[in-house]
Amino acid sequence: MSARPHLVTDLDSAPWWEALRRREFLVQACVPCRRLRWPARGFCNDCGSDDWTWVRASGLGTVASWTVTHRPAAEGGPFAVVLVRLADQDDILVPGYVDGPQDGTGLAIGLPVEVGFMDVAAGDDERDVVVLRWQPVHRSG
Repeated sequence: MSARPHLVTDLDSAPWWEALRRREFLVQACVPCRRLRWPARGFCNDCGSDDWTWVRASGLGTVASWTVTHRPAAEGGPFAVVLVRLADQDDILVPGYVDGPQDGTGLAIGLPVEVGFMDVAAGDDERDVVVLRWQPVHRSG
């Protein structure tokens, strides 16, 4: 039996994982130039400042890409992971699971999605961690 992956946090990412546990979707914002960034890091790529804060993101975006991972039948069926371009700033791409058919049926570049959350077991102790699970936005015509 293979070991489950463990959640590994560092000084930069710990607030991200804490926010996910609270079902909040946050990104870092540079205080001087106001650029958003994800994943978390200590310095702004645009202005070089180390002055930043965490801000609530809209939770809206569009599918930029996706992949379908196929596992042996004993471990369950396939699962889809999307890369989402955030509406807040189009150069931020955030991965996550996706609601819907796990073989990728229905996914398309540009598909509108909104953030959701999912508990998953991690580590040998199978403690739950919270990860993103993007949900397609169904617009009425």
